Amino acid sequence: MNALDYIVISIVVVWIIAAVCFMVRAKKKGKRGCCGGCSSCSSGCNNCINEVKNYKNKN
Repeated sequence: MNALDYIVISIVVVWIIAAVCFMVRAKKKGKRGCCGGCSSCSSGCNNCINEVKNYKNKN
């Protein structure tokens, strides 16, 4: 591996770390990072809640 490979790898690692930090900060502020059928979202956004209500009303 040459120097360019190390530079590209370090840039990708920095982007991943920045994305994780952004998601953690958003979660601490109470902002939801999911919408549109995210099954791992524990509180659920308005879109997900409405879809569940509509599904239950049909059955």
